[in-house]
Amino acid sequence: MKSTILLIAACAVVATHAEQDKRISIAVNDLAGQGIDQPTSATISERLRVELINTQAFRVMERSQMANILQEQGFQQTDCVDNSCIVQMGQLLGVEHMVMGTIGKVGSMYTISLRMVNVATGEVLYTASEDCRCEIEDVLTQSTPRIAMKLELAVEKAIFGTLNVKTVPESANVLINNNKIGVTNYFNDRFVPGKYQLSVQKPTYNPLTQNIEVERNKMDSLTFKLEHTTAFLDSVRKATKHERFRAKFARQMVLGCLAAGFGATGYYFNTRAQKSIDRENQAKESYLAAAEGADFLSLYNAYQKAGNDAEKPVVTRDIFYGVAGAFVLSFGISFAF
Repeated sequence: MKSTILLIAACAVVATHAEQDKRISIAVNDLAGQGIDQPTSATISERLRVELINTQAFRVMERSQMANILQEQGFQQTDCVDNSCIVQMGQLLGVEHMVMGTIGKVGSMYTISLRMVNVATGEVLYTASEDCRCEIEDVLTQSTPRIAMKLELAVEKAIFGTLNVKTVPESANVLINNNKIGVTNYFNDRFVPGKYQLSVQKPTYNPLTQNIEVERNKMDSLTFKLEHTTAFLDSVRKATKHERFRAKFARQMVLGCLAAGFGATGYYFNTRAQKSIDRENQAKESYLAAAEGADFLSLYNAYQKAGNDAEKPVVTRDIFYGVAGAFVLSFGISFAF
């Protein structure tokens, strides 16, 4: 009974570990040397295996284990550089992917090129390269760790999906499962694949919500056209109406004041004109009522002068009254517009 329980527990631990271990299973073929001797390329190849293990993104098969399996299968590893041969090697080794490549020297520059091949399909999934104008020792200690990291980043990026969210207008908040992750225009090429509830929110606009699924190594591009809320549109209409009322009231005040001003000025000149007319009438009566022997010429000249003096304020009065009338008419019309 105890042995059965221990076996079940051990299986559970192994299963849990396998489920949590998401590293990619790979084997690294020795880099083909181009202008580099075989021991040097083999040393750099072994260092590459170590650096790929250090990234913690790969489960790397040991070189000795590879050699033993291939020897048992009678597989000749020498000169295995093309994809078909590499795929066959990977199938024998039981790994998911094979890493192959070259290390060469051109002038004073060393260059390393890597390809990761899917054993199941023969497809080249990822590539990485690293150049170094340096000594061979620096290639071992500096270039090799860098190209291992480049390959890790290429693989890691492909593990994620890409989410691209745009809105019209821009600068809306982007929420995933009610948690804000950014603002539009939003772009993330390292988004964890899965199903999410996406929301876009912007003050004074109606929020929009949509269920999305971000897939590995694919881009999900979404564009939303936001519309203002009813409350905001009502407030805009109310504000516009209030502004129009203020402008109308101000216009009426100006027209009323102008009408009153010109009317008052017209009244002032009307008073002066009336006095001038009274003087003219008095001069006329004096002229007409003059007795025989009076100075008719002086009386007539006085009558003419009184008439001329009355003409100017009368004209001025009529002008101001006319302008005042026009403003009164405009004031009345303004109530309709």
